[in-house]
Amino acid sequence: MELLAEFLAVCVGFIWATSGLLSVGPTQAYGALAFSRIRQNVVCLGLLAAILFAGMFEGVSWHQALILSISGFVGIFLGDTFLFMALRRLGPRRNAMIFATNAPMTALLAVWVGRDQIGGSEWTGIILVLLGVLIAILYGKPKGQLHTWEQVRGPLWVGVGFALLAALGQAGGLVVSDFVIDVPEGDEPPILLTALIRVGIAAVALNAMAFSGMQALQPANPITMRHRMLAIVSGLWGMGLGMSLLIWAQSLGSEVGLISALSQTTPIWILPLIWIWTRQRPASPAFIGAGLAVAGIALIYIT
Repeated sequence: MELLAEFLAVCVGFIWATSGLLSVGPTQAYGALAFSRIRQNVVCLGLLAAILFAGMFEGVSWHQALILSISGFVGIFLGDTFLFMALRRLGPRRNAMIFATNAPMTALLAVWVGRDQIGGSEWTGIILVLLGVLIAILYGKPKGQLHTWEQVRGPLWVGVGFALLAALGQAGGLVVSDFVIDVPEGDEPPILLTALIRVGIAAVALNAMAFSGMQALQPANPITMRHRMLAIVSGLWGMGLGMSLLIWAQSLGSEVGLISALSQTTPIWILPLIWIWTRQRPASPAFIGAGLAVAGIALIYIT
């Protein structure tokens, strides 16, 4: 069972990496907010269908629902929105590397709210993540790389800022949701219902902004069938299947820290995927930086 849990966690890292690549085209075509709205609506409908099929409509108190709504607003509405804004500007490789900083941010926020403590190995992990991200960003682009995924649209610092805000949103959402999930065994709210509340609040916020006439929520270009399908597949594949496999892995009784670390291997997965997709090899420092970041994440989560 432990081997299965670890295998599933590694698969989650792969799924999230491929989901990021699938999101590049639609994000650049529609805009970050418009794409995020399509994606959240798809995932919300998928979760609702699963809950209807399973008959899981009870088990969450109003207090828990409020906390999960805050978690969804911070982690999914704000986090995903900034993530796709960064993806549009930085491309998938830089975006995935900077987003890896959500691990040290989560650890630091947990200490700030009194949910955890940080020891020497965790501090080492935080330093390794930051060093790996810095190396990958500054030296990760090979000379002569012409693919559009390596182009920076607009000022680099703006894209980096969006990616860091995305990581902070993800970290904040996780820490807030921990107040609901970290309860005595048997009192945990249903997993699918928990996910629906978090995703649903993000979908409601995005749809409300769209119906208010906010221009940023309108697709920047005409919606094509190809990009619509990519948005749907990205949502169901990345958030739907990825989240489900992660929950399954955690339920198998393996060490939670190890499962969390293995699921955060996206920076490693994304490099060979980009190599295969673009037929252009990422620079060696990109692999070194990704390796340092993942090693740092392992130190943060496992110890």
